[in-house]
Amino acid sequence: MNNKIMRYPNREFYNNKLKAALQVKKHKLTDLTDKAREKPESYAK
Repeated sequence: MNNKIMRYPNREFYNNKLKAALQVKKHKLTDLTDKAREKPESYAK
């Protein structure tokens, strides 16, 4: 989970014991793609 997103629940519920995985700690929702909205290869010209 992103560090900023998990900051509050980590502090309030887990006594700051949660640690974000290195692979995802900086991920943002804006980094995600919406595969359902992407055009198939045949339309992408």
